[in-house]
Amino acid sequence: MWEESGKWNERGRKTGQYCMARKGDIGPYSPENVEIILVTKNSSDAHKNGKVSYADRPPMSDDHKEKL
Repeated sequence: MWEESGKWNERGRKTGQYCMARKGDIGPYSPENVEIILVTKNSSDAHKNGKVSYADRPPMSDDHKEKL
């Protein structure tokens, strides 16, 4: 699948990189239900499905805010 996508050298976990993900971030991991998409799209799908919530994250420390 990676070879067919032409994105092998662009895979990763950062913005602008690609990952293998389940279609719509639902269902099983299977050849029929995975696709190569941008990491940002995969993250967006997870938010839409309620799998990721910023409300569940601990508050950011002042030290971390300064570093940002």
